[in-house]
Amino acid sequence: MAGRPDTEAIPAGDAERQSRDLQLRRGRDRSLVLTVVAILLLLPPFANVLHVDVKIGGVPVTLVYLFVVWAGLIVLARGVARSLSPPRVEEGEDPAR
Repeated sequence: MAGRPDTEAIPAGDAERQSRDLQLRRGRDRSLVLTVVAILLLLPPFANVLHVDVKIGGVPVTLVYLFVVWAGLIVLARGVARSLSPPRVEEGEDPAR
C-alpha cells in the first residue's frame, strides 16, 4: 500500500517501544473512560433510579447498587492500573531490553 511504512523495516527495539507506547495510550484511554463511567453511575440521577421500597436481605436496593458498582469499579481500576504499570523485570533478565 502506498504511504504505509513497511513493518519489517522497523528495528526490533523501535517496534517494541512503539508497542509499549500504544499500550500506554490505550491504558490512559481506558482510565479516562472508567472515570467518566464511574461518575455517571454514581451520580444521584442514576443511583436514584433504583430508589424503591424493595430490600434484598434487609438492605435497600439503592445501597446494594452502590456497593456493586463500587466493587466493579475497583476491579476494573485494577485492570487499568496493570495496563499502565511498567513491565516487571524477571530475575536475571536485562532491564534495558
